[in-house]
Amino acid sequence: MNRNLIILLCILLNSVFQSCSELSSEDKEDSYHVFEGDTSSVSIGQIITVKNNINQTMIITDGQAHIDYGLTYPVTYEFSIPQNSENLNAYRKYKDSQDWNLIEKKTSNDFFNGIEAVRFDYDGNIGYVSVGFSILSDTIYIKIENNINENTNAPFKRISEYYDNRKAAVTITADDWADYSNEKFIEACQNFRSFNLWYSVGIITRWINDQNTWNAIQDQLDDGFIEVLSHSRTHPYVPYADLESEVVGSKEDIIEKLNLLNQNRSGSNEYVYAWVAPFGNYSEAIDTMTSKAKYLVSRMFTYDDIYFSNWNSDLNKFDPVGGSMEVGNSSYWGSTDINELNVTFDNAISSNGVYHLITHPNILEWNKNFTWSHLEYISNRKDIWYVGFGHLYLYRFISNSE
Repeated sequence: MNRNLIILLCILLNSVFQSCSELSSEDKEDSYHVFEGDTSSVSIGQIITVKNNINQTMIITDGQAHIDYGLTYPVTYEFSIPQNSENLNAYRKYKDSQDWNLIEKKTSNDFFNGIEAVRFDYDGNIGYVSVGFSILSDTIYIKIENNINENTNAPFKRISEYYDNRKAAVTITADDWADYSNEKFIEACQNFRSFNLWYSVGIITRWINDQNTWNAIQDQLDDGFIEVLSHSRTHPYVPYADLESEVVGSKEDIIEKLNLLNQNRSGSNEYVYAWVAPFGNYSEAIDTMTSKAKYLVSRMFTYDDIYFSNWNSDLNKFDPVGGSMEVGNSSYWGSTDINELNVTFDNAISSNGVYHLITHPNILEWNKNFTWSHLEYISNRKDIWYVGFGHLYLYRFISNSE
């Protein structure tokens, strides 16, 4: 090969490399298919890698994160589907050797939250596949077929910010489940459940000395729409006399006393995802200890928050976050103004944010109309995601922990 030809080749190669470096982020995403043949690979946050080819998609998680947090809550993966598609089906499995399992189909006319499902938007050419991880492996396999069982080329697009690509989220937390408040909590759980609202209850574990209280909590868990959170062992002021006992020990108590279900379990492993700060008091030492206990987030006793808190890469957890509003009691705290409550909800939803309602069941006024009216106002909307507080941040951890 003569010297001039070598120089010409070098010039051409340099031009190609320079063009590639000037690609936009969108062009670079498309270029996976140019430079990697039939398979593309993309990392999402810190714990998810998605590998996509014409036959199937593999969603792979970090093995240690899988052990530490279970990751069973269904996360919504978006896929581009061909124009003019109809009657598509989605399948999943957890091992290459397994048979494919047909995923239940839902439409935008259905009311559903936090379940394995697929919804095809044929007008928008997107399939929304919501699946969680299994104890069986660190991988989810997904494929999409047409109505004659032919593979459909459906490239992975992204993870939806909210489950099923809803426009906003609603989560509700409750403080102070103990022996003295047991009957009030049972009533509150039943009432929130009647509106299909998830209710995340903070338990003070050493303030429960009656087995009947633990039995009542288990009964409410078994009836659905209830998630348990840790609210310490003794509800102390800062500084705690025994920091590890309060933060780590309370979580251990919950796991020992209760049979956690579904989204808080992976095989025999059980998980409590959130810490509720007693009195809303907090410190750097508590924040560090909640990281050691592998809580994903701490809830403070403040109002006006309508967005996710930021990820703290040093502590491997989200920053503490407050609620949006508390439905309260005219003699204590929280709002009893139905207009204020509903407007706060409307602002969170119109901002595509998170409406986080705080409650203290021991002071809820079920004999007043404003409590019932507000629950009716915020519930049973098909374009909103209703979710437990810990599950909300577990989803965020899987989809965007960076």
